[in-house]
Amino acid sequence: MALNPSKVLKHIELMLGATHQILEFDADDIMNIIFEKSLPTFSIYYPYFCEHTVKYKECEVKNRAGRYYLKTNLEIIGVSKLLTNNAYNVSGSHIAGLLSGDPVTRQIEADMASMYYQPTTFEFHAPNMIEIFPKSSWYADFFVELKCVHPNHMMTIPVALRDEFLDLCLYDVRMALYPIRHRYQNINTTFGSIEMFMEKLDSAEEDRKELISRWRENFFKSSKRRKIFVY
Repeated sequence: MALNPSKVLKHIELMLGATHQILEFDADDIMNIIFEKSLPTFSIYYPYFCEHTVKYKECEVKNRAGRYYLKTNLEIIGVSKLLTNNAYNVSGSHIAGLLSGDPVTRQIEADMASMYYQPTTFEFHAPNMIEIFPKSSWYADFFVELKCVHPNHMMTIPVALRDEFLDLCLYDVRMALYPIRHRYQNINTTFGSIEMFMEKLDSAEEDRKELISRWRENFFKSSKRRKIFVY
């Protein structure tokens, strides 16, 4: 049941009655609307999470300590996770988690270490850089999980969100059709007046806003989203 451009296009044409009338947009125009508007919007709330390895020597930004390029063909929205188990401080000693002793001892050691070890944090710089703190450490190759715009093949769209994505695509195409048909709401011919079926297009913007509002309320419930628990 995975989506692809062909399935999405057939759904849009079916819902717009393309089998019985000629649309103002051809197939390429419809897919361009989806690629440029629908996919990026959907990805903001339900991004494509992909694993990426940053090669320390290849990706280091010259003259900017702690900054690295994220070399990928995907459009990056942000970074969700950073793994630096191979982080070393300036003296060369390993600063990864303490693994010796029983759990109680490890917790005591971790509490003591937190007094002088700064936590490893990161900041994403659009469009394709990550900055790691503290900068007193140097890093070998490390792993990140990226939040990206779904590729144009659309096979990464979650099956559970298939219908919602198709709805968004339909609303975007309907919104693009509205100003064209609005200019010619009625066409007078020798056989009478031809109506341009504006009812469905009139509500497209409101339908889209309602869908986006629902996503804003629920997207944080996704299994891959970080959650804050208050005790």
